[in-house]
Amino acid sequence: MNAGWYFSTDAAFDLAVANLVQPSASYLTAVLQNFNYQHGCNPLNVMFVTGNGWKRQRQIVSQYDNYAN
Repeated sequence: MNAGWYFSTDAAFDLAVANLVQPSASYLTAVLQNFNYQHGCNPLNVMFVTGNGWKRQRQIVSQYDNYAN
């Protein structure tokens, strides 16, 4: 159950920067695939961007706000 083409947002940002430094069709394809995965094109059919999609998260937990004090 591991999607081999999905990276975290940080790695996807690195791909976008790499595409700016040295443009390549493979970088652009990887960026678009990661964007699609985060926005619902995944095995769970769930959007991972808070506040978007059919199954919106109702209770948002912020670890920073919970333990900042």
